[in-house]
Amino acid sequence: MSEKASKSPSLEQQKISLLALVAQSDKNGIRDFFAAMHPADAAILVSQLLKREQKVLFGLLNASQAADVVEELEPAEQVQVVSDMAPEQASDLVEQMESDKGVDLLQDLSPELSEALLRLMKPEEAAQARALLVYPEESAGGLMAKEFIAIPSGVTVREAIAHLQGRVEELEAYPISYLYALNGGGRLAGVVRSRDLILKDPAQKLQAIMISKPITVAPAASLAEVQALFDQYHLLALPVVDAEGKMLGLISQSEVMERMHREAGKGLLRFMGITGGEEYRDMPFSFRVYHRLPWLVVNIFLNLLSDSVIA
Repeated sequence: MSEKASKSPSLEQQKISLLALVAQSDKNGIRDFFAAMHPADAAILVSQLLKREQKVLFGLLNASQAADVVEELEPAEQVQVVSDMAPEQASDLVEQMESDKGVDLLQDLSPELSEALLRLMKPEEAAQARALLVYPEESAGGLMAKEFIAIPSGVTVREAIAHLQGRVEELEAYPISYLYALNGGGRLAGVVRSRDLILKDPAQKLQAIMISKPITVAPAASLAEVQALFDQYHLLALPVVDAEGKMLGLISQSEVMERMHREAGKGLLRFMGITGGEEYRDMPFSFRVYHRLPWLVVNIFLNLLSDSVIA
């Protein structure tokens, strides 16, 4: 195969192809198109579309595909996309999102729209979301997801594998690096690494192969505290437990990194006198000058310095 033939389509070519499918309202074609793409790539492509094109597109995608794409969009884009949807469609989408990301989106929406979507969601899904909404957004409880693989603590390796194989469809999208052994009342007894479950003697009890004193975090812990634990212990995920040791959820390292990156970006914008990505037009002029002028002066100085070097 020639080098030219092996090249992937450019973003512009993909956009043209997608817009042709949208113009034809080709539901099956659009779903096949997105099935062949990574959600992160799909989100970049969707971000290039006009609002009216996005609205038509999300009306043609199934809820699962739409959720995968929306999860990869920036928070402001998520709010725009969901706000333009019919409430029934938006509630279906939130149900399909990972629990932590769905709750983040509900928190970013207006209180009226958020409550309307919760009322339209399935009772168990709405109850789970409301349980997460009580935690501050930048706390361990606000960061955690409810999707984790739990197995009974008293079984053998063979029985644990059979237990998981019987729930393939339910657990297909769950993180698999660690499995959480729970005893009565949902209390965390230990953590089992998936590689140990595969490589150890099938006749062994889980108690023999699990980490019996895992690193955990309380739901009230701050983002900085959670980050410190990840830095210290080099884990991929942290279980969140309450005062009685009951496992409430799971925090992934990637979620914490994403949140820290977002907070760092907000801090830089605040330093530049910009809030939410743009200046509030109703802020007093003196306030905006006070916050923006030092940054602009530094920029002017650096530009003059670079110009003199070039000259």
